[in-house]
Amino acid sequence: MPTFTGTIYDSGEKRISITTVSNTGLAVSRALLDPAATANRQVFLSDFVSSAKEILAELEKQLNKKFIIEYKDSVPVIAKLKGEFEAGDWSKSLDLVALSFVTDNELKLDFESSGVEVWNKKLGLPEVTLEQVVKDAIKAHGL
Repeated sequence: MPTFTGTIYDSGEKRISITTVSNTGLAVSRALLDPAATANRQVFLSDFVSSAKEILAELEKQLNKKFIIEYKDSVPVIAKLKGEFEAGDWSKSLDLVALSFVTDNELKLDFESSGVEVWNKKLGLPEVTLEQVVKDAIKAHGL
């Protein structure tokens, strides 16, 4: 039996807008088909809103397994990554960006509750749920 482990930074309760790669690609193609509607505008997408703890709960539910979770304070991790990035290790930029989504910082990344116009319906994107994304991820990894 495999052991399931993970890391949650800070509270794990920061809610963020999440969009699948397939809906992102579909949104790009539909935006290009109607350039007048999207010209010189930011197009925000949000298939659903969730948090690290909610994603973990859904994984545990669908796998019927309890994860061993390590909770970490993001402040020293981000400081270390920033130092490495500023010293010339540009590969740390992806880690810094990824952490910005899951740490308790001031960024407002829950588009729907922060008043940002979400374009999913305007672009005719299919609805996607956390449950479906987790189900698909589990299947893709043969679990």
